[in-house]
Amino acid sequence: MIPVGYMYKTIIHEPHWLKAANVDGIYSLSGCISKNFTDYIKYWKHNGYWLFNSPAVMEEIARKSNLVLAGLTLFTTKSSRSSSMRIQRNGRRLNSTRHFPQAWKNPPRFNWRAMT
Repeated sequence: MIPVGYMYKTIIHEPHWLKAANVDGIYSLSGCISKNFTDYIKYWKHNGYWLFNSPAVMEEIARKSNLVLAGLTLFTTKSSRSSSMRIQRNGRRLNSTRHFPQAWKNPPRFNWRAMT
């Protein structure tokens, strides 16, 4: 598994349109349902996977843009090397690109081994 990035998201709890009584939230990396913290692409701080290398980068964007991150959920995403080559955005294959910096920062409070 390789780390691919972070994203602050809004979680939709008990969506009224979903007829599933046992679903208490939708935790989706996609921005279709669980919205991203902002329209982040215009800041050009994301990495080649269209995520962020550390939460601090998003926190800086939020601070400079007067955005509130309280109540959002921090997503941390890892992928196998083979599936990372199949990540798609808007129907097109998304490969990591060297045009964006890839310098993942693993927060000390996060235990990745517990996640695998």
